[in-house]
Formats: sequence, structure tokens, C-alpha cells
Amino acid sequence: MKTDLDRLMAERNIDVLFTLPTETEDPYRAYLSGGVQFSGMVIKKRGEPLVLISPDMERDEAAKSGLTVYSFEHFGFSELLREHQNNLQAVRPAWYRRVFEELNVRGRASVYGVADVNETFNVIVMCARHLGDLIELVPDQIRASIFDKAVETKEPDELAKLRDIGRRSSAAMCAARDWISSHRAGDG
Repeated sequence: MKTDLDRLMAERNIDVLFTLPTETEDPYRAYLSGGVQFSGMVIKKRGEPLVLISPDMERDEAAKSGLTVYSFEHFGFSELLREHQNNLQAVRPAWYRRVFEELNVRGRASVYGVADVNETFNVIVMCARHLGDLIELVPDQIRASIFDKAVETKEPDELAKLRDIGRRSSAAMCAARDWISSHRAGDG
């Protein structure tokens, strides 16, 4: 359950976890945001509510989560692009620093999510090189991560969604079976 995140983070001595902003479908980001589909970032500091950071065009979608949402522009993304002549290698450390400083992201941090390996590697290296005064990147356990443990149990709203999906899936399968069984093959 998401309500177990703080306990699981404490057990592993993780102060903050975050997902990377990426266009890739990300089950970690979806889980943390309550199923909202957006391409931004999620930050979870131990003992504090989740925070979403969204591209401006997806801000309304991210807001459906009911969580605090900041836009990329809140942290001056376009300004940094202009300042660094659209060089993302230069923009990223400055932007992440702004995000982490304003949101007081500090301590032992773990990164989660599904994204392009090269892009993820670049962000992890960038964090280690340029943000070491703010965060220490630490790995979580393999096959027993915070998320592996958190999804073992379900909150009431998660159970309700799963039951609804199960009912609708079953109804669709029954309708398809009934339709197929009501038709007979021709003579040929």
C-alpha cells in the first residue's frame, strides 16, 4: 500500500525516492500518482506527501491525482534552456538543483521508474556529479524494492479499481463468448 511507503523508506534508510520525467509509460509513476498518466516526475520525501512535477501541457491531468503539482516552468525550465542554448546536458543539473533546493530534497535518494536506459544513466551520472551536496544516490534491494513490498497489499481504493476492472473484463469476455457461440460456421 502507498501508506506503507514511509515505513519501507525508513527500514531502508532512504530519505527520498523519485521517478524521472520521461515520455515512457511508467508503472511506478502511475502507481504513485493514483493512475494518472503524465510524463513528469514524482518526488516522495519520507514523512511527507507525494509531489508531482509536470510538463505544463499535462498540468491539468496531473492535478487529477489530488496531489500537489508543480509545473516544469515553476522551476524555470524554459529560462534554463535559453540560458544554456538548448543544451540539455547543461540544463538538467541546473533544473534538478532548482527542484531539489526548492522542495528541500536532501539525503539518501533512490531512483525508480521505467525509462530509456541511456537517458536514465545520464541523469544518474548527472545527479552523482552535480548534486552530491544535496543527495546521495543509493540502490534499493533487487526483487524486494520498496515498490515490490508496497504493492503486496492494497488500499481500499486500489481494491475497488481492481474489482471494477475485473468485472468489466469478465463482462467483455462473456459478451465475446456469447457472440461467438451464437454464430455457426457456414458450409465451407
